[in-house]
Amino acid sequence: MSAKADNSQDKAEARVAGVAPVSQTTDAEALAAIDTSGYVLPAVKVPGRRGRKPKEFTPENDEVAALNAVERAELKAVDKAKAKDRKAKEKALLKDA
Repeated sequence: MSAKADNSQDKAEARVAGVAPVSQTTDAEALAAIDTSGYVLPAVKVPGRRGRKPKEFTPENDEVAALNAVERAELKAVDKAKAKDRKAKEKALLKDA
């Protein structure tokens, strides 16, 4: 083993040493003996989320936002020019008819 592997193993053992061990009881009599009368349940049932978990919103970088704004403006200008040409063609067709 390398020194790096030994170091990471020591860190893992240190993390595990700080955590209390979890005990799992599967004995039916021991489970039945647990007094649950003092437990308080929530008054309002909250429905569970359905579907995909939404990703956290990450605000855009200023540079990316500026580039996106320029691109949107260019696309809008192209659409406007196409609409103008289309209207001119329609007008010409109606005039000829």
